[in-house]
Amino acid sequence: MAAGHNVASYWLSQPRPYYNRVALVSGGSETYTVSIVDNSANPAGPDTDGLVAIQSTGTSGGASRTVTLLVQPSAYAPLDAVRVTNQLRISGSPLVQGACGSVHIADAGSDSTVDIDLRGTPVVQQGVSTSGAGSGDYIKSVFPVLPGALHVSPTQTVARPVPTIDPKKYAKYADYFLNDNGYAYQWTSSAVDVGTNWCATTPCGDPSGWTKLTPAGFSPGSCVVGWQRQSAPTGSGPALWVDCGASGGGGGTPGTFYVRGAVKMTHSPGTLLSPYRVTLIAEASIDMTGSPHIVWDDLTTTSTPPSINPNVPKDVLFVAGTDLNFSGSAGAQAQGVIAAHEQVDISGSGSLLGSVLAEDACHGLSNWPTCDGHVTENRITGGPSITYNCGMQPAEMWTLATIVKWITE
Repeated sequence: MAAGHNVASYWLSQPRPYYNRVALVSGGSETYTVSIVDNSANPAGPDTDGLVAIQSTGTSGGASRTVTLLVQPSAYAPLDAVRVTNQLRISGSPLVQGACGSVHIADAGSDSTVDIDLRGTPVVQQGVSTSGAGSGDYIKSVFPVLPGALHVSPTQTVARPVPTIDPKKYAKYADYFLNDNGYAYQWTSSAVDVGTNWCATTPCGDPSGWTKLTPAGFSPGSCVVGWQRQSAPTGSGPALWVDCGASGGGGGTPGTFYVRGAVKMTHSPGTLLSPYRVTLIAEASIDMTGSPHIVWDDLTTTSTPPSINPNVPKDVLFVAGTDLNFSGSAGAQAQGVIAAHEQVDISGSGSLLGSVLAEDACHGLSNWPTCDGHVTENRITGGPSITYNCGMQPAEMWTLATIVKWITE
């Protein structure tokens, strides 16, 4: 798994056993046999949670012993519905549920601060854990809450790291580029990767290889592909793009949008039966309010409608280079992984089918352009619902291969 093959599906496709009766010493009778299987009833998979079981059986003098390591390869597959670094405050009555409906706070260092602060009556089906310190309690139960369900305190465990959250890695997936100069561009096969340092000015000029979209009567600030630049970049903040209403094409153009600046979704595109397929990648913050029905951009070049860019940002709904504010009203439903390099603020009463990640860079700081300050702490408040049943493997997220469990037989 350190040889560059970083996904569970690769290892499950390999011969079984991977090593068969290998002698510890040339000519000796002590041997070991290694197999890599899925951690389910079907050893050959298919994989559903990004984990594999490495089984090693050693034999010596007629005796044998088997050790099984449950391992997550380096391609990141979330095992928690919510995973943040350093700190999280939960209040109100949020619900976190599903087969991977757990909350984990990875403390970045030994300190005296409270890493998970639980208030109100949160319900977390699979439990709350931290590698640091915690306060308060929560209800560990399925929903509706079972009679007699216990209020329990967070448990302490080994840190499960949050992968690096870098929006610039996702520019290659963009169908559209919303530039800080107020213009939108459409991807072509010769488009430059706008996540690299091609632009040395503010606002930026036209990126090479992209088609500039200039419908009749357009000027910066007008709606184009359902979005409009509300404000230009300044010394105190980034450019801001906002979604247009239905009359301005809002929700009418699916795809992956890469935004040089911040982006805000305030309208309610999509319906339960016909959700808006969109992935938003912003170099600065992302805000979502209202009651949208949105699903990550899973369109391909052969789907209906087709994708413009053949690269698919698997399982990714939002990636924010700074902060992420997710505040859906009742009825709002979003599907996919939402991730922030800095902090996340989850509130309201909408629902997310997926996983939340926050790297917690710039905690408590507000000194643009180094740190955003739009959100200064990680928090979940109100009554949102987060449901995660494992199985997502978001594009461009990596961690070191991790031993999840060790079993000796």
